[in-house]
Amino acid sequence: MNTPTGSVPIELKRNVALDLVLTILLCGLWNLVLQYEQIKTLNIIFKEERYNIWKLSLFTILTCGIYFIYFEYRKSVDFAVVMKPGHTDDSDAVIAVILSIFGFNFIYDAILQGKINEYIDQQNPIIGS
Repeated sequence: MNTPTGSVPIELKRNVALDLVLTILLCGLWNLVLQYEQIKTLNIIFKEERYNIWKLSLFTILTCGIYFIYFEYRKSVDFAVVMKPGHTDDSDAVIAVILSIFGFNFIYDAILQGKINEYIDQQNPIIGS
């Protein structure tokens, strides 16, 4: 596994509140855009093609949504390692799974996007301040 290092472009930050509002107003369709953007950003952070929107879409359809729950879990675990290397905190993973099971994955995506924005600010301290 590649260790994330270096700067992540500040342009990858997203407005969490706007994403939530658009997801609710568009009956969840905006979450597809958000998933694509998070996949793109996480692949840049990890410096490898770890996630793929087409694989996510195909396996989610084939498994009637079960793969998507696993995908949200996987994102949460992988990003937790980035935020706190060496720590084993599974609270985000539990939150991701529970929210995804009940159809509120967009809430976890907002939580994760806030953490991604925080990570980007840490990587760009002058611009992020």
